[in-house]
Amino acid sequence: MPEYGPIIRSALHNYKQNGRDDRPMSGVVDQLSVDFGAELLKIVPGRVSTECDAHLSYDTQATLDKAYKLVPP
Repeated sequence: MPEYGPIIRSALHNYKQNGRDDRPMSGVVDQLSVDFGAELLKIVPGRVSTECDAHLSYDTQATLDKAYKLVPP
């Protein structure tokens, strides 16, 4: 779907600019989740939610850290 190309390229660019973590594609997927959510809000008013990485399911602090990284306070 070519209409998603700019969103994907932007996520990859931001990830390359902001460094890498121990799970290389995690940062790209996080950015894509935020970017696609923002696009949805342009179409459907209200709120958008996303799932948390399953690797964080039993680590409350890591889940909060990830949330703050995605949506800074």
